[in-house]
Amino acid sequence: MGDVVTFSQWFFSVAWLDVFKVVTELVVGLGWPAALIFIAITFRKEIRKKFDDIESAGPAGVTFRQQSQVQVVETDQELKIDVSENASTVQKALEATLIRDLKPIDDQQRIPILVHQLAVARLGRQFESIYSVIFASQLEGLKRLRDNGGQTSLDQAEQFFERVKSEHPDFYASSTFTEWFHFLQRSELAALAGSSVSITDLGREFLVYVDETKVGRTRAF
Repeated sequence: MGDVVTFSQWFFSVAWLDVFKVVTELVVGLGWPAALIFIAITFRKEIRKKFDDIESAGPAGVTFRQQSQVQVVETDQELKIDVSENASTVQKALEATLIRDLKPIDDQQRIPILVHQLAVARLGRQFESIYSVIFASQLEGLKRLRDNGGQTSLDQAEQFFERVKSEHPDFYASSTFTEWFHFLQRSELAALAGSSVSITDLGREFLVYVDETKVGRTRAF
């Protein structure tokens, strides 16, 4: 059962205080009939919506349906993140820039964006580390795997290494295919299963990184 609210109680709860002053003066000067007409015209949309909430009306007043008290609070909380105390001057400047860029982002989107950027940064650091020590022949072998549908036979992979070895006899004089391929396995760029050699998802992603960031750069051997 809803609360019994009279028309005057409902009207005085309306937030339009400035307009109410005008209406009050109109009531005094013209009387209730003219004032009610003015109110009905001025607030016709609001009154029509309020009629939908009426449960009953009678001499005792008007009964409205109980409204759920759901409060929507708009917060403008400042992003409270401080730069690292022990960081270098350059790192502090970068952190300050990141904090500034995060402030206008919705709270619910900040963590997903940070996770995405952290993943990209970690992959970039990992790929830079791999690229700094990978040999040109290993990089070429990885590209051949990708262009060959992602895999090849162990025999063909060993033949590729023998050709590389013949081109750089001094450097690969005492090296074997297993030793040469071990780096690709340890870096999880390629895998060996039985008599099949295949490129991994990480290996494909690494080649995308190389194609996008290492244009014109070459590696040795």
